[in-house]
Amino acid sequence: MKYRLKKIIFTNWLVCTILTLVILAGMLLEFYPMQFLEYKTFDFLAGLRRRNDVAPIVIVKIDEKSIQDIGTWPWPRSYIADVISRLSGYKPKVMGIHLLFPGRELNPGLAEIQNVRKALRKDPFLKKRKSRHKIDKMLAKAANNLDDDARLTAAVNYAVNTVLPVQFTPGVPGKDGKSSVLPAWLIRHSLASPKANPQRPQNVTASFAFSGAVATYEDLARKAAALGHTNVSVDRDGTVRSMPMLIDYRGRYYPSFALQVAAKYLRGGLGDVQPGDADLTIKNRDIPTDSRYRMLVDFGGKGSAFESVSFSDVYQNGVSADTFKNKIVLVGTTIPWLTRSYRTTTHPELNGVEITAGAVENILNRKHFSRPTWAYVLEILVVVYFGLFLVFVIPRVKPRDGALILSIFLITWICFTVVLFMVFGYWLRVLAPVFLTVLGYVFAGFHRFAEEKQLESIELNKMLGLSLQDRGMLDMAFEKYQKCPVDNASVRELFYNLGHDFERKRMFNRAQVVYTHMLKAGRYRDIQQRIETLKKLGEIPSPTSASQNGSIVLDNGTTKPTLGRYEILEELGQGAMGTVYLGRDPKINREVAIKTLSYSNVEEHKLEEIKERFLREAEAAGKLSHPNIVTIYDVGEEHDMAYMAMELLMGTELSERCRKSKLFPVKKALKTVSAVAEALDYAHSNGVVHRDIKPENIILMEDGQVKVADFGIARVMSASQTETGVIVGTPNYMSPEQVEGSHVDGRADLFSLGVMLYELLSGEKPFKGDNIANLMYAIANSSYTPLPEVAPRVPECCNRIVKKMLIKKPEKRIKSAAKVVKSIH
Repeated sequence: MKYRLKKIIFTNWLVCTILTLVILAGMLLEFYPMQFLEYKTFDFLAGLRRRNDVAPIVIVKIDEKSIQDIGTWPWPRSYIADVISRLSGYKPKVMGIHLLFPGRELNPGLAEIQNVRKALRKDPFLKKRKSRHKIDKMLAKAANNLDDDARLTAAVNYAVNTVLPVQFTPGVPGKDGKSSVLPAWLIRHSLASPKANPQRPQNVTASFAFSGAVATYEDLARKAAALGHTNVSVDRDGTVRSMPMLIDYRGRYYPSFALQVAAKYLRGGLGDVQPGDADLTIKNRDIPTDSRYRMLVDFGGKGSAFESVSFSDVYQNGVSADTFKNKIVLVGTTIPWLTRSYRTTTHPELNGVEITAGAVENILNRKHFSRPTWAYVLEILVVVYFGLFLVFVIPRVKPRDGALILSIFLITWICFTVVLFMVFGYWLRVLAPVFLTVLGYVFAGFHRFAEEKQLESIELNKMLGLSLQDRGMLDMAFEKYQKCPVDNASVRELFYNLGHDFERKRMFNRAQVVYTHMLKAGRYRDIQQRIETLKKLGEIPSPTSASQNGSIVLDNGTTKPTLGRYEILEELGQGAMGTVYLGRDPKINREVAIKTLSYSNVEEHKLEEIKERFLREAEAAGKLSHPNIVTIYDVGEEHDMAYMAMELLMGTELSERCRKSKLFPVKKALKTVSAVAEALDYAHSNGVVHRDIKPENIILMEDGQVKVADFGIARVMSASQTETGVIVGTPNYMSPEQVEGSHVDGRADLFSLGVMLYELLSGEKPFKGDNIANLMYAIANSSYTPLPEVAPRVPECCNRIVKKMLIKKPEKRIKSAAKVVKSIH
């Protein structure tokens, strides 16, 4: 279950699907890190746009120059009134006073004059005097000159299409405990809420709610042609990108200052404003907005600016009337310490009147940034498309091809969005597919790299495990296989075969461990039934554990026992070394003869020497490749015995032809000995001495071929004799130097071959004795009965050959097996 869960969790399709859903959620919910980067992309593209549209807007700015020329701020409102009056004379089409006058001006001089006039009217002494009227008239004139609010109201009343500001205070309605009733004159400059629609939120959250309104005081506001709010919309990163065209306050919608100015310029009014689902319409002009009537403002890109003049220049009558005629005039402060500045998409600092000018210009020139209603659907479809591509295509193509295709798709998408933005002003969020593609491709690449590395590791561990398994090192093979994923089909097959090998060696507990490990990836073949069977059998001695006679115990287990990689099929008999078995090499399905050397028959202090000698002699014999020599395929050791796998011979031992009743004809006997001599000559030339040539080691094949077996074994067996002096094997065929314990070379094999030839021709052995001691003495010292006396019919040539081979002293004996062959022929 763990393996399956891990495999599912880290699959490419699941990760890319989750990644696609996360990116979609982040895009739709405007996750700030993603939205921040989208904002910066918007700003970058907005800065690339160059606008050549001429806007009929002039800003009369209260700037540093005005402060220097006129005096310290705040100025008397009469200064503002004078400029408004002068501007009205220049006949602008609309005048927007971007200065908020929430209450009347504090004027102590005017209040004192009013008090004096009241006192004069009440004074009985002056009441009957004619001079009182003259004095009151003079005071009235002075009061009129000092009443800056009256002058300002008169100037606004005289002006045409004057727009004054309203400021809404953000906050939760009623939280401050105040619930003042809005005056009717302010409500008159608002719209009733549009009918409810499913796309527009009905409950305004705190982040878009307002707790109060600060408007121009009533006497002045009543003289204005329109009132509009000057609130701006600041995004989370502190940048102004949009302006709310309508603000929802107490169930009514209040237009923005810019919207009112544009409406007046288009010879319309608030009644011409028609709110829609995602836009506004004014005098048949569509203004794209979002669901809260916020309009994205195009601030003009690099190098764009509005015509502006200093307030002091207008005040001092230093500007031509043509500058303002039939245009929109906006009066406002631009001094940083006097008014708040905002960062916009293309300018580090813009004040409120400049932002308003930008919004008015967008409406008049019909140049907008917008997010059309289909933008959301398109963005979702593009993200889903890239997600599907990552899930179904990328894993099936080469990494380079996948990267190329994704790059083409991304470049196409980016170019498409840039063209829409630069040409039509449509803003599409471009980065979500980019994030998905980069993250998905990185994971896919990492996943593929990890898979390739895992495959390399799997193949390496499989090869090492197979090599160790072939050599019978099953526990080490299991360690290598465990480094491979058990849910891999080929690996499971290796585990399954390894479990079988453990069973063959009667290591049932280890087999259970292997099968239990396989169950982590689910059922496989019959491993559950095998586990149950193995639990009943329990752990019993290894199959290479020998019985008292040194043979492998063959019983009815779940599988056949093995030696190394060879399956033991049956026992063939007992040899000089130990038991001989019929085995099978499962790799090539070849039957072999396996001769064993049981370590239980070797003295403990000689065990290491015997092991080393056995392997060395077997290696030397294994290098021999001759038609008359039995081929050795493999050699090894396992637990308490060594083994040698060799060619399985289908024939009989030559000893069957050493009886007088079954003797070969002379020619056949000589031919057989000649074949053995050829084999010995080849072995001697390769530095290998047999040491145990006798009829039992000569096999007559069914096809008549002669095979010499057991090369190098006699040396091992002679070293493994027990302390009682018992020699394994029959000494009848030993050479004198072997009996005496002297150095042995190939001539010893020729003496033994001579003894065997004597026996083949006569049916008798040349050296005899009642016991081993007498026999060995006879071999070393006594002469044998001449061959003609025991076999009169044998030709004299045979007698001469036998004589040369049975000479006691090696140096006088026939020199080589090749000369034996030559003598016979």
